[in-house]
Amino acid sequence: MGCRERFVGKHFVGKTVTTSSQLALKTDRWGSIALSLVMGLCSGVAIALPVRAEVLVPYAPPIDSQWSDQAIELAQDAARLVQFEQYDEALARIRVAAYLAPKNPQVLRLMGGLYLQNQQLDRGIQVLESARAIAPDEPSVLLALGAAYGQQKRWGDALTTLQAGLKLQDSPSGRFDLGNVYMTMGQFTQAIEQFRQAVALEAKMWPAVNNIGLALYELGDRDNALKEWQAALAIDPTAAEPKMAIATASYAAAGCKPQSQEANCVKSLALAQEAIETDERYADLQYLKDNLWGDRLLKEAKALIERVRSVRSTAP
Repeated sequence: MGCRERFVGKHFVGKTVTTSSQLALKTDRWGSIALSLVMGLCSGVAIALPVRAEVLVPYAPPIDSQWSDQAIELAQDAARLVQFEQYDEALARIRVAAYLAPKNPQVLRLMGGLYLQNQQLDRGIQVLESARAIAPDEPSVLLALGAAYGQQKRWGDALTTLQAGLKLQDSPSGRFDLGNVYMTMGQFTQAIEQFRQAVALEAKMWPAVNNIGLALYELGDRDNALKEWQAALAIDPTAAEPKMAIATASYAAAGCKPQSQEANCVKSLALAQEAIETDERYADLQYLKDNLWGDRLLKEAKALIERVRSVRSTAP
């Protein structure tokens, strides 16, 4: 999430984004962003919890002095539950905390992210917009809301809201999300610029490196796209997407035919099989499209995926 989680995901939830340990989680770029929002948001509530290394460490103002002790306790519980991916229980607690402290933007931000994680997109955006009305210059609220607009395919709103948040606080996940918006709008050069800035802030953010490759490929620069995918794979050798992208580009460059046994064709086919065995969704063209693969790469992926399916169908 390319990575949109997503993001961090993509995501990054994906490709959309998250703790460093979660950067390998790349599902649908805007579908996975809810997870990245939740994981990024829980640290925004000023609560003393063990924290993971994060791509986005949002600004966290002091806890509202009007909070009751019960609201603080509920928010702490919700943040702990998020750490253990118990989202329904976390949402139940943060809703009560928001009732007790309705003007605290950090609590609303966490609640909005949990609604998004729970596939309640309209409700999540409504809550995040309420947080923005209370704290219009809170960068973490703006970045979360901009990413949510992207999930809703409101590209203009996503663009302006993310840009506003990034003016207040730079963020690798914010840059990644903005790059994904530019990718979706077909503005590949602008997307590359944002992804490079994300990587400058978080060197191990392989989904951003991967997406640079996707953008370069659509611009006709196959050689440098391959270099970026190799770099992404060097960061995370288990990542399926750069493997599939390398296999696709290499298979096309070699001019492989359905029954070709030329060495480069066999090697590309094996790499594609490896990627698909890691994550079966990479055999689905719609999934690739949802993850920002452009028309050129998709056309070439189609031939390779058909070859993989043919080999599977004849396997003993």
